[in-house]
Amino acid sequence: MNKPLILFDVGSVLVKTEYSRLYDVLHRENPSLNIAAFKKEYLPLEVKYMAGQIKDEEYIQAFTAHAGLSCERKRIEEIILSNGGEEIEKICKLKERLGGAGYPCGIFSNIGKFHHESHRIRCSRAFTAFNGGPQIYSYQIKAIKPERKAYNFGSQW
Repeated sequence: MNKPLILFDVGSVLVKTEYSRLYDVLHRENPSLNIAAFKKEYLPLEVKYMAGQIKDEEYIQAFTAHAGLSCERKRIEEIILSNGGEEIEKICKLKERLGGAGYPCGIFSNIGKFHHESHRIRCSRAFTAFNGGPQIYSYQIKAIKPERKAYNFGSQW
């Protein structure tokens, strides 16, 4: 009997994600930034980015403009990544145990390319699939959960 596919999300499941940390860092970098106004501009940008509708450079430039930052590119990237990047140990271990027991375990996540590439290096266990489990990332399929198109990709497996 085939074992069912188990898909794990990245943000706040396999990798700790806390936007409040991002907002705290932004406030320290730019104390005059109105965080509520920033969120209003940033969240739609983040959704478009995760859906693969805009490229890294456009995302980073828009983020920088909305945040009113004028620091070096490396610092901008650090700020963007400040909302997370630590593996959630219990869930990574659970995924490994399930994979070891023969279950196909994969990833199904709303994530932008920049975050994916950065977190994949820092949190390699979180991005490991087992037994043929797929890795489905929103920016690659050009759709985000809860859009039907995203779930259609997941159901192909």
